[in-house]
Amino acid sequence: MIQKHLNYVSQQVQGALQNMLKMTSEIDRCDGEIEAEMERAKEAVEEKGRALEDDRDRVQKAALAALDILSGASRGI
Repeated sequence: MIQKHLNYVSQQVQGALQNMLKMTSEIDRCDGEIEAEMERAKEAVEEKGRALEDDRDRVQKAALAALDILSGASRGI
């Protein structure tokens, strides 16, 4: 009777351990996917930041050129 109970408990523990190994594998897979997605998002943010800096520089140059034109016109040039 005790032997049957020990076998039953052993099987339950073995099943639980196998399920935990499956879950660990799934967590590792998801972790890799999350890290890859975070890296893609980071690269996209960096690219967008560079594009915004380029836009800011172009607007600033255009504004300075407009100010130069206006200041030249106000001096009668």
